[in-house]
Amino acid sequence: MDSEYQGKIYLRTENGYPLYRVNELELIKDPVTNTEYIWGNIFQENWIVKINPQTGYVEKRYNMKVLDDIQVMTPQEEYPKLASMEDRTNNVLNGIAYDS
Repeated sequence: MDSEYQGKIYLRTENGYPLYRVNELELIKDPVTNTEYIWGNIFQENWIVKINPQTGYVEKRYNMKVLDDIQVMTPQEEYPKLASMEDRTNNVLNGIAYDS
């Protein structure tokens, strides 16, 4: 993948509205279709989006709320600070991890 500047696109929702707060963009090639897509998370929301780099439109959304709902499964005596966290308002998606 070439990292040189190629131009710009305007990111849009599936309905054509501007897409705001897209964070940590990654260009990832689908191994099945051999097509490149832009992946990003919507900052301070539970969504990861798959964007068509030719059009800038979201082609698919993935709801990651299940990650926020997972309970901390560590013993309180081993990690007392982590186990006592009650304020979960700062738990947000912050990036895309991809191992090429």
